[in-house]
Amino acid sequence: MTSAAPWHARLAAAIGLAETPGPGSTPRILDMARKVAAAHPRLDWIGAYYEDDDIPWCGLAVAWAVVEAGLMPPLPNPLAARSWGIWGRRLDRPVPGAVLVFTREGGGHVGLYEGEDATHYHVLGGNQGNRVSRAAIAKTRLLVDEAGRPTGIRWPDGVALVADAAPAARPAGLAVSTQEA
Repeated sequence: MTSAAPWHARLAAAIGLAETPGPGSTPRILDMARKVAAAHPRLDWIGAYYEDDDIPWCGLAVAWAVVEAGLMPPLPNPLAARSWGIWGRRLDRPVPGAVLVFTREGGGHVGLYEGEDATHYHVLGGNQGNRVSRAAIAKTRLLVDEAGRPTGIRWPDGVALVADAAPAARPAGLAVSTQEA
């Protein structure tokens, strides 16, 4: 899947980046935290907080991709997946590269839209199977408001929208994800 969104290209280039099992951490994931921390003085706490790749890092992966693309995640805590539900502007329908915010037991999940089929969004994200990967996530998990309107489809302020993507069949081998922590 290609997207005109530069943050998508940054995250896609990291596919396969994985946590270190057991003790120890993957230096590149910790470097993501340092880059996000250096992006703005308000985020400097992230570098010290993020000292282990066992800490949920889907929000970190999206924040890193956004920062690498030259944008700023204007969130007090971009590590918290559900906080991305107020970032940028809300869209009614996803476009390639849109930030998607999901619910999950114990928290949330955030990733980038690549496509969809009848029941799942195809999502590029971090901490999906403890790595940067593509996964299918149930549409029923998308963050919505009290009236059932989607609030979990986001696009950065000041950035022109890219063309809509047509729904597609789930690519062969795309695993369904049910728990990303």
